[in-house]
This record gives sequence, C-alpha cells and structure tokens, in this order.
Amino acid sequence: MERALKPHDSAKWTVVTYLPFLWRPEAHMFLKPQATQDFAARIGHAFTHAYEAGLDMAVYESLLDLAGRTQAELHALGPRDRIDVQSFIWVVGAYGEEDVPAPP
Repeated sequence: MERALKPHDSAKWTVVTYLPFLWRPEAHMFLKPQATQDFAARIGHAFTHAYEAGLDMAVYESLLDLAGRTQAELHALGPRDRIDVQSFIWVVGAYGEEDVPAPP
C-alpha cells in the first residue's frame, strides 16, 4: 500500500488504516496519531513509544494491541467492534485541560 499511495502523497497512517478498519472493524484499527498517542500516554501503553510517522508494521501491531486491550477493558460497556473502541480512544485522547469544567 505504501508504494501505491506514496506517489499521491497519501502514504500516511490515517489513509493506510482507514479501509481495513471499515472492511473488518472487528479486527482492524483506524489510526489518528495524535489522539491515539495521547490516549496511550494516559493509560501507560507502549504505543506511546512505538509510534513513528513512517509506515511500519511494528507500529500497527502496537496499535492493534492497544485496541485489543482497550476493548477488553471496555467489555462491560458492550463495545460492538473497534469502531466503538476508536470512538472511546478519540474522546479520551482528545480530552484536554480546557475541557475540565471550572469549579462552582
């Protein structure tokens, strides 16, 4: 995929992971790097250190591990697939200090 996408300046994680994620959301994961890195840092997952912008299978394997562990931890909430897991990661990863309500 990298060779096919590079001439179009699209050899990026968001593009490479999008179609497999939509095709089989129970097995694959969509990578939005910044929110996912923030999430991984907050929960102490190795993806924080494994991530690199260049396409590398080890990064994707770390992402799948993060997704699988997150899905297992969310089991009681009943995530249907990794679309639900991605939504959770996005919300938690994008949450910042400015989102904390001011005390009354």
